[in-house]
Amino acid sequence: MSQTVHTHDEDVRTNVGGVGFAAMNVLRLVLTMAGAAILLVAMFQPWVHGANGDTLAFNAYWKMSPAMDVAFWRSAALVPLGCAIVAVIGLITIGGWLTRLAGAVAIVAFGLIVIELVRASATLPDDMGAGLWLMLGGGVGLLIASLAIPSTSES
Repeated sequence: MSQTVHTHDEDVRTNVGGVGFAAMNVLRLVLTMAGAAILLVAMFQPWVHGANGDTLAFNAYWKMSPAMDVAFWRSAALVPLGCAIVAVIGLITIGGWLTRLAGAVAIVAFGLIVIELVRASATLPDDMGAGLWLMLGGGVGLLIASLAIPSTSES
């Protein structure tokens, strides 16, 4: 929340909450980069039954028994990679909506894999690898980063 103090020649903006425009931008930058880095690490960690995200087939998001030895460009790891790229591009916008979108897609992707594990009668959370948990954490981190938007409205 910010206030505008009107002076003779200029408007002086003071932030009532105590955090300035630059500080919020730095916070958003750090949180977004951390979330994107977590998503990049998640790509190469075990996801399901010891299969890494970069070897698990892309159809793992909607198929109970996907292939576990595919090439990188046909793997499930493309989703967290895309989310990380979109989140970093989202730093260009003031509102943070691209970063919010990337975080939401990562969380939905985590949910889709978990749904397929439940459909396959897997024992949860034992059959879920560290990569899935990192994907969830990266998505939540990006959502938190998208909320750290600097206040530009005048009251």
